Amino acid sequence: RELVAEANAEPVRTAADGRIHFRIADACGNPAHAFLLRALWEMRETPVNRRLDALLLSRSRRRANIAEHRAILDAIRARDP
Repeated sequence: RELVAEANAEPVRTAADGRIHFRIADACGNPAHAFLLRALWEMRETPVNRRLDALLLSRSRRRANIAEHRAILDAIRARDP
């Protein structure tokens, strides 16, 4: 729900998007994986990358991203790898 609410917000890569990735990484139980994900995510958050995302990610791509995240969360809830 949070991701949908933030879909049209700036920055393109929203806090809700990051939380989904971080929660999944944390749930995997591998601290190294979670650490690396956060480090890589942080590296993406430069002014240049944020501007490129704003220019290159269309609303339809953002909606597709939300649908993809939803499908992943549904599979996790259903315990369906």
